[in-house]
Amino acid sequence: MTSCPRRARQAMSALPLRVRLVAGFAAAVTVVLVVAGAFVYWRVEYALDRRLDGDLRADSLAVAAALGQQPTGPAGAAGGTAAGRRYQLLDEQGRVLGSGSDVGTAPLLRPGQARRALAGPLVADIGALLPVSRRPLRLLAGPVTVAGQRRVLVVADRRDQRDEALRELLAQLVAAGLAALVVTAVVGDRLPPSA
Repeated sequence: MTSCPRRARQAMSALPLRVRLVAGFAAAVTVVLVVAGAFVYWRVEYALDRRLDGDLRADSLAVAAALGQQPTGPAGAAGGTAAGRRYQLLDEQGRVLGSGSDVGTAPLLRPGQARRALAGPLVADIGALLPVSRRPLRLLAGPVTVAGQRRVLVVADRRDQRDEALRELLAQLVAAGLAALVVTAVVGDRLPPSA
């Protein structure tokens, strides 16, 4: 019995040389486009996440100061009030001890994540890029000391704009890649045969 790869090779070798050359060139262009698109996507995602993380660090300092506590870690200027901010204060088991606005009473972190956050800063996401999530959040959790007890402070920021920008970028990369492939195939097919 002939194997599938062998049958595919036989079918390919039966094609005219021009078709095989165009298919090979299109495959090479596809690989280049995928690698380049993945790099561009990663760079944009990294820049957007870095900005969100900076906002979360500032919120964490402000909430900790408003609650009258000092976060464990690098010191920084903080001000404002905890009112109106998205935050939760968790115990070591991940139970909610207090919260701000728009985060609900269900813990934002799983118990294992809460324990990891006691050891140092933890960044996590809630909700997927695709399909579109109803409430996408980016979280920053870290240890704070409250009345001599180590607790976990979780601050959250919505990812709606970040996710929308990434979805738009993904659609544009796919559209541009498909257009480039079509142009490549058409141009390769129209080239005059070599002498």
